[in-house]
Amino acid sequence: RLSSQERHYWDEKAAADKMRYERDLAKYKKSELGVAWQARVEEKSKQATSGYIFDTNAGKKAKDSFAPEQNSSAYKHYDAYARAYIK
Repeated sequence: RLSSQERHYWDEKAAADKMRYERDLAKYKKSELGVAWQARVEEKSKQATSGYIFDTNAGKKAKDSFAPEQNSSAYKHYDAYARAYIK
């Protein structure tokens, strides 16, 4: 179990990573790739509501390979650090 001081260190790393993600996401949404992706998502949404489209993957959200990587939690940062000592 981590002490509050040790936990604070990992929480700070997670907060910094979240800020990085939000900054990258804002930049991405303004880029041509982000605008084009949003247009494709809206088009698919219109098609799905306009008629009978039987798609087996209808419940899954499509993955945009150009979007920024999701931020990591404090646990994930700690886990990556501790894993080096466990192996």
